[in-house]
Amino acid sequence: MTSDKKKPSDIKKKGDVISTELGKQINSEIIGCFGKGELSLALIAKVYNDRKEQMNHVHVITLLQRCAKSRVDITKVISLLEIEKLLVREYKNMRPLNAIEVGSLMYSLRLFHDKSENIDMFLSTVTQLIYGSQEHLKSIDVGNTFLGFQRFSTKRSEVTGLLSVILPKIYQSEFVMDIQDISNAFFGMKNFQDCPEYRGVLDAFAIKIKHSSGEMNAKHMGNILHALNHLNSDIPSVQTILYEINNKLETSSDKYMNDKSVGSALYGLRHMNSNRKEVTEFLRVLSDKISNSTCSAPWAFDSISSSLYGLRGMNTDVAEVRQIINAIASKINMIETGNTTTHDNSQVIEGKSIANAMYGLRNFKSTYIEVRHLVRALNNLMKLPSSNDTTIPKSALFTSSDIALTL
Repeated sequence: MTSDKKKPSDIKKKGDVISTELGKQINSEIIGCFGKGELSLALIAKVYNDRKEQMNHVHVITLLQRCAKSRVDITKVISLLEIEKLLVREYKNMRPLNAIEVGSLMYSLRLFHDKSENIDMFLSTVTQLIYGSQEHLKSIDVGNTFLGFQRFSTKRSEVTGLLSVILPKIYQSEFVMDIQDISNAFFGMKNFQDCPEYRGVLDAFAIKIKHSSGEMNAKHMGNILHALNHLNSDIPSVQTILYEINNKLETSSDKYMNDKSVGSALYGLRHMNSNRKEVTEFLRVLSDKISNSTCSAPWAFDSISSSLYGLRGMNTDVAEVRQIINAIASKINMIETGNTTTHDNSQVIEGKSIANAMYGLRNFKSTYIEVRHLVRALNNLMKLPSSNDTTIPKSALFTSSDIALTL
């Protein structure tokens, strides 16, 4: 007498209600692996070994997305090659990815980086899957898509190929993007270098910024401009991005301009110069925002260093450049006098930070009072004693490269 009991593989092939129920059960088992601390990896390994023959692309994407969100290194129990093979196995018979699946799969890339083993094969497979998707991406899907790139550069041909596939989908999306999702997207592109594909993406995002919803705040500004740190101000797409940011900042009622965001934004200008109106207009707007900021926390020297390093290509003959220098000097003076509600004089100033700050001043002219005020403020700041030991300077030892950069 034969048994009517179905094998798991038979259930999967059967489809309809039973396979749907099994699919939900597998998804539930995957989700249940997380939030268990060190046990999560062991649970992932068990579910994978028990269910890998029945898992479809939805399960693989769910697993990857959950690992990315929980910062769990899936490659400790499942190799990237195995994951890629699972996706390839399902590719011929699967339906096209929907918008949420596109965003989730792309978001999961944050688990990996340029040098991850077998990343080239994985990115090629991801590109095929994204290419086949027809559903228009919503704001959060676009944000998640680019957030996954944060440990990748455009030096890899697989990355630029993936960008070429994603670009039309940004234009096709008819949804108004929230400024937070745009900020997330640019945070993901912070390591991108100049290339035609990146310029094309920036062109698309310039339109999205112009029509975006929500007020731009300091963090949004910092994330967006930091992603431009490998680009110069002669690039039309960069000019357009700066123009749209200026418009958004001027109309924003947000007055909390913190040092980290300012440092990120100005660092993004490190390959730009003050010959472009879009650049000088941004410096003017940012100076006003800093001067009127409700943020009373003292600036960290790392933020000061990043800000000044980003100004290395600026000409102090330009009034807007002197204006931002004056705004930065004022914030440094507040640290010196302790004129902040949360004054802390114990931060250690590293040699690298000092070197970057000094390098940023290399083209500044001391004939201007704003420059002299800045240099005096920096000098006084580096003389300030530690709160723990009044005999030890706050600056750490210089390396030879730090000294070379400073000189």
